[in-house]
Amino acid sequence: MLLLLRLEELGYQYIEAETLRRHMWDIKFPDRWYDQHLEKAVTKRRLPTAANSQ
Repeated sequence: MLLLLRLEELGYQYIEAETLRRHMWDIKFPDRWYDQHLEKAVTKRRLPTAANSQ
């Protein structure tokens, strides 16, 4: 419902809740390879440097 309210604020006031809900369920997610690659990049960035690495 919050997405619907935000879309109305942006000027999309004629979108019905049922149509929006149906489109949300039809969203295609990225391929596994891309998803894993992105996950590794984020994980690597967040890992602290080991104290004994030098």
